[in-house]
Amino acid sequence: MTSDLEQAVVELADTLQEKEFDEGDTTWPDCTAGHTHPPTAAVVDGVACWQCPRSQAALSRIG
Repeated sequence: MTSDLEQAVVELADTLQEKEFDEGDTTWPDCTAGHTHPPTAAVVDGVACWQCPRSQAALSRIG
């Protein structure tokens, strides 16, 4: 079950990441070594995390 707080953290991180894209930084934060795409914000096992969109691996907790 996803808590409202964790979902809110994901939505805020997604918004901040899009702001970075708009300002020209298309790799914030970094994904897995060797990947040129940025990670996505997602709730993984009930925790707001940065997740690799290719492998679906949770990279780190947001925050």
